[in-house]
Amino acid sequence: MYEAQDRLPDEFWTTEELYEMKVKVLEPSKYDKAPVNICVYHLWKGGRDTGLAMITAVESVIDGQEAIDYLWSEVGITAIIGEYSEELTLWNNQKIEALYVVLEKYWYEGNMKLPGSDKVYKWQNWMADLIS
Repeated sequence: MYEAQDRLPDEFWTTEELYEMKVKVLEPSKYDKAPVNICVYHLWKGGRDTGLAMITAVESVIDGQEAIDYLWSEVGITAIIGEYSEELTLWNNQKIEALYVVLEKYWYEGNMKLPGSDKVYKWQNWMADLIS
């Protein structure tokens, strides 16, 4: 990812372009060879922890937080960076898919479908051991 000072300001992009870029942060291609971090974002609403966490593969941990804050702002959700792995390459996408299989029974189905909502889980502290 680009350094913060090298990035064009959000005002440079149209609303649709900005939206699409944020979605791509949370939903990278399975065939992408870029290094990623498996990251936990704890979801907060109204200054309180919801007990939910989004677990996803992102190139930049900070960009992931910004994407959630942007895409989920309409429902009042903000993200706080939690646990994350060292960078790995998606060539081993099986590791990421296996993680989702293990966590399947903790998956949280909300009332609204938002980008990344298929990766939201009821957080348990032991899950941090799976990420590192």
